Amino acid sequence: MPSSAIHWLAGFLILGTWLFGDVYRGELTPANKPDVQPAFQPFFYTLDLLLPVVSLHQRDAWIAHGAAQVRSVVFIIMGWILATAVVLSLTASSRETDVQRGTHRRQELRSAPSIQREIFAMKPGSPGAPRGIAC
Repeated sequence: MPSSAIHWLAGFLILGTWLFGDVYRGELTPANKPDVQPAFQPFFYTLDLLLPVVSLHQRDAWIAHGAAQVRSVVFIIMGWILATAVVLSLTASSRETDVQRGTHRRQELRSAPSIQREIFAMKPGSPGAPRGIAC
């Protein structure tokens, strides 16, 4: 279920907001000059680490050192794993829905031999009958 992976992502988001906001705040230094540097926002920094495809530019604006750097790498890896789990579970659930819909469609479709029998049972010239090639 995608909900369990989403719960894990939410848990890591809360944990990272606390870790990078309170515990490791001194181990993050600005990457740019102070007048150009955006303010550090631990929630968006953690979200930027956890979302593998989206860039909120917080990860690029701050350089982690020491234990914060190790935690950042762990959050990036967990973000990739959990995002992949969400995508795979959504794909699997949509595939199940397609299979369920497909069984109804297969029941409606007739097999090829039964269609062939109907075509050959038609009299030439009747509506819907195949036209042959005249020689």
